Amino acid sequence: MQGPLCAQGPRRSRPDMVTSKPPARVSDFARRLLQHEAAQGDSADPDAGLQRVCITLHERLAPLIGSSGFRVMFDRALKLAARDFPPLAAVRMEPNAQCSVSAVPNDSGPSSRDQRLHGYTAVIAHFMWLLITFIGEELPLRAACEGWPDVPFERADSAAEGVK
Repeated sequence: MQGPLCAQGPRRSRPDMVTSKPPARVSDFARRLLQHEAAQGDSADPDAGLQRVCITLHERLAPLIGSSGFRVMFDRALKLAARDFPPLAAVRMEPNAQCSVSAVPNDSGPSSRDQRLHGYTAVIAHFMWLLITFIGEELPLRAACEGWPDVPFERADSAAEGVK
């Protein structure tokens, strides 16, 4: 017996959402998270900021999606971000809860620091967008709001109303 879902036939996949760039509101939020965490250190180091964002997200999301699920999503986010920031193609996340990243391109110049900041922002934005795409806004945003209560996220419905 076919139920209503089966009667509709197979669903079309949504590769556009999985491979597309995150919306500006997600990228802006990712940038604010990374800047907030980078500023917590002594040198506003984007590498340390990425690690702190990753650790906080891991602490909140791994109990729900598992450490392996978290790592798979993070690895996919790295690959997606590397399209626009090719040096990220060499970056790898170590399989541990400390979110250690390896092969980070680390030139000491200020432009390299800015490039890493932009690249890491793209990684976090893709990670959040993948989660939102696959499991909806509620879970990833709740985890982010619990981890960073002082960093606001602009929801799509509030953007139209001018509320943040």
